Amino acid sequence: MTNVNENKEVEKPAETVSPVERLIICELKQTCSACPSQWKAILDDGRMLYFRYRWGWLRIEVSEKQTDDVMDAVGGKEVFSCKIGDDLDGSLDQAVMEKLTSHIIQYPSGVE
Repeated sequence: MTNVNENKEVEKPAETVSPVERLIICELKQTCSACPSQWKAILDDGRMLYFRYRWGWLRIEVSEKQTDDVMDAVGGKEVFSCKIGDDLDGSLDQAVMEKLTSHIIQYPSGVE
């Protein structure tokens, strides 16, 4: 499991739930900033990613097929899950999220 200090800074690489090919994001958007922090992303193959940080857990799920609806990724295949905060934590900075997942996700430069 990843060790994260109280400021949620990564001390070693996180683990994936199931090894997958490196996912390449074309577009990333934060849809909620806290409680839970959430993002949606479109992959280069047209599938959707759903990121959620709640109860101290960062989870990422991917849709089965191409879509423009993030709900197709909610409940999809979990490609990342990691406990990085306490049980009441639900706020995560995007830069920290990217560091935690950079071993399985390629982020475009300059995404917001």
